[in-house]
Amino acid sequence: MPNSFLEQLKSAHEPRALFTEEGPQYAQRAYAHNAPYAVPGPYQTKLNPADELNFTRWLRASNVPFNPNDPTSDYDMRRFWLEQPQAAAAWRPGAHFPDIYKTPYDTTFSGESRYARPNTPFMWIGDNLVDMSTGQLIFGAR
Repeated sequence: MPNSFLEQLKSAHEPRALFTEEGPQYAQRAYAHNAPYAVPGPYQTKLNPADELNFTRWLRASNVPFNPNDPTSDYDMRRFWLEQPQAAAAWRPGAHFPDIYKTPYDTTFSGESRYARPNTPFMWIGDNLVDMSTGQLIFGAR
């Protein structure tokens, strides 16, 4: 019984994350939180028609979970594909994409993003994203 009480006490004092999941259903809420720390958009790279055709072919052939028509996408997949062609060619379903291309529509937007303002206080500590200016847990598990 004492262990149960201590576990309850500990969990009551652990910080709750603003976000515990990713996905398009969180885009507007994530943007509302992240916008003050983001450079002005747009956050999606425009490609010339030939590159756009090759990009969409890559999306289909590689089974990339990305909607190229989503105006509030949480990732600038075109810039990833354009700037890191070897990583794009090697990508396999389930693999992680680099944080540098996350947009402020992502629940895990951090200071690592090319779209983050200088001195954005959102930093990864292990598997948790923390606002270093306030200590608020932005993304992670309790």
